[in-house]
Amino acid sequence: MGQTSIYLFTRNDRLGFAEEALEVLGQAGVIEPGPIAAYYGRGDADWVDGAFEYLGAHRSPLPFIIPQDPAIEPSCPACGGEVYEAFYDTINEIEDEGQEVDWSKVKVTCPHCHLASLITALKDAVGVFCAREYLYLSDVNAEDLPAFEARLHTILPEAEIKSYGYT
Repeated sequence: MGQTSIYLFTRNDRLGFAEEALEVLGQAGVIEPGPIAAYYGRGDADWVDGAFEYLGAHRSPLPFIIPQDPAIEPSCPACGGEVYEAFYDTINEIEDEGQEVDWSKVKVTCPHCHLASLITALKDAVGVFCAREYLYLSDVNAEDLPAFEARLHTILPEAEIKSYGYT
């Protein structure tokens, strides 16, 4: 059985988003309010009871890849060929070397047409994004995922809300 993670970020990668969103989510009872941290437990709002395990907050000086879960099934934007292996080989190579990179500038070469594309240009059912600040809800178990996402969007109208399933 797979799980779902929901990522919240701004399309324009606005700095300060994470801190502001954490405050709003705490006030709305989505998460336990508290000092700035890396992880937050569920809040006491009825509609979030059991809906997710925890909320994580990510902040970095350079844009980071979204999602972090192995949930992307990318294809080439030019030829439509599958680039799954090239995509994950590229990510693993960068991470194994411990490089700090601007993920929005990382390219993956299609093994079919040999076009090098930015990872954010790759085709995927949900998409590949990069941001310096984002929040993610881990192991989302919402009975009605679209309604849960809509409620989050009501609380954080500026946020991009993207759900990724993984196994």
